[in-house]
Amino acid sequence: MVQTIMNSTTAIYWHADGGPVLHNGSMFFVRTQKALFGVTARHVYEGYLECAEAEPTICQIGDLVVTPQERLIGMGMDIDIATFHITPNELAELGHITVPWPPKVPPVGAGVFVCGLPGIARDMPAPGMVTFKHFMALMCVDSVSERAISMVRQPNEEMLDVLGKGPPPPNMDIGGMSGGPIAVHMNTPMGLTCWFLSAVVSEGHQAYDIIHGARADRINDDGTISG
Repeated sequence: MVQTIMNSTTAIYWHADGGPVLHNGSMFFVRTQKALFGVTARHVYEGYLECAEAEPTICQIGDLVVTPQERLIGMGMDIDIATFHITPNELAELGHITVPWPPKVPPVGAGVFVCGLPGIARDMPAPGMVTFKHFMALMCVDSVSERAISMVRQPNEEMLDVLGKGPPPPNMDIGGMSGGPIAVHMNTPMGLTCWFLSAVVSEGHQAYDIIHGARADRINDDGTISG
């Protein structure tokens, strides 16, 4: 499941015509019986719009150059989610897959995987070439509200390196993970243990101390947002 979540997640970022990346967020992909679309946090999209109003700005989803305004499906009014059209051919060209659907609301105490691409880990090894690194954490749900779920790492909790890549440095800035998926480990009515999409990363504090996610069950099958 770790590989599935990583393979469904990419960066959405913008730059001034090949210059340094101005900012990035994360995006993942959903396929339902009605639509195929990308999902990110609303504030990531709003950040792009702010930059685009100030200067000519090119936006990319991975290697795909896009005009997000022309692809927008839905944007939450009171929930930090935005969705965008993407075609099957574009998804195949990006080399990504979709997350499990439909979403499930996790109970307090459930284990969730959090995935995203923090800006601190991006690199520009050559002009016009940008690389990103996936960061993941397995956390425990601390609270669930009508709009969000939250995970809080307790002071006495230790971080374990389950992927063999080393723990994040102390006080690491995880900005850029916003828009990434949060997946919950739950049982189905048939008694099977599966992973389900549960939320969209909307806010994070340094080194995973606190992560907030907008509930993904507010996303409709056609990509529109309830609320």
